[in-house]
Amino acid sequence: MTDALAILALTAASHAALGVAVWRSQPSGPANRAFACLALTLGAWTLSNGLVTAYAHTPWGIVWARSAFFSAFGSTVVSLSFFVLILLFSVRANLPRSRWQWLLRESPERRPFR
Repeated sequence: MTDALAILALTAASHAALGVAVWRSQPSGPANRAFACLALTLGAWTLSNGLVTAYAHTPWGIVWARSAFFSAFGSTVVSLSFFVLILLFSVRANLPRSRWQWLLRESPERRPFR
């Protein structure tokens, strides 16, 4: 086991532990579930990439490569769970009422130089 793999395994374990701890603090909370999903999929992705890097030259390399490919599906879950977290913590009062207001709203950065 290489040093890099040991660090990645520790990182993946800490992701998983943090995700489970947040979920167990309030299992019915949508933010807790979204964060747990985010942390667990990040941990799986980290571990699979570490294993494919460390053992690519062995006969088990194909298994770890396929697990890394399967964890690419996890990146979709990571994106969705992060999006859910953003939606849960966004402040509705500051958001424009329509999409066109948001696109056309004048900001100081868009003003021409005077």
